[in-house]
Amino acid sequence: KYPRTLEADAEKIKQVSHDIIVFAPEVDEMYDGNTQSQHYDFDGLEHQMEGAHRPGHFDGVGTIVKKLVEKNNMPINVVGCPITREASGLAMSSRNERLTAHERGNAAFIYQTLEQARERFKTESIADVKDYVNHAFASHPEFKPDYFEIAAEDTLLPATLKENTKYRAFVAVFLGNVRLIDNISLN
Repeated sequence: KYPRTLEADAEKIKQVSHDIIVFAPEVDEMYDGNTQSQHYDFDGLEHQMEGAHRPGHFDGVGTIVKKLVEKNNMPINVVGCPITREASGLAMSSRNERLTAHERGNAAFIYQTLEQARERFKTESIADVKDYVNHAFASHPEFKPDYFEIAAEDTLLPATLKENTKYRAFVAVFLGNVRLIDNISLN
């Protein structure tokens, strides 16, 4: 359901940095007719958040990433980067193009709610923050919540008690027919 806007996406990337190279192979270059999704052990992550709500998704992504790396002998260096956001706070995504003008106006509620979660996380329990966010989305007539989770940043496994580690809040919601995801550092 992602719009295919390669040229527009490449222009947005250029606005961030001219040092980024876009590799966009043709479909038949990645899927040769014999490509089958393989099963990978993601150490339980395939049952959390996106993995729990999109069974098989990580296996498909893993198959393509492995193929990219092996075919192109690409050295791997994972670099965490800030999320690029629109002026309203909405995380940039090609999916945003599918939002109506009215929905786009309401979409800022996602980031506003995540910011509230970050503030509440300073003084409230994980369970209380989750209750607040779930209630906020369930109470908003435009949104249908899919999941909200607080997880340790280093493992991405859901947390129930605060420990001496960094945490992130992750959310997936439907706004109309568009599924939007976002996350934010909590500490």
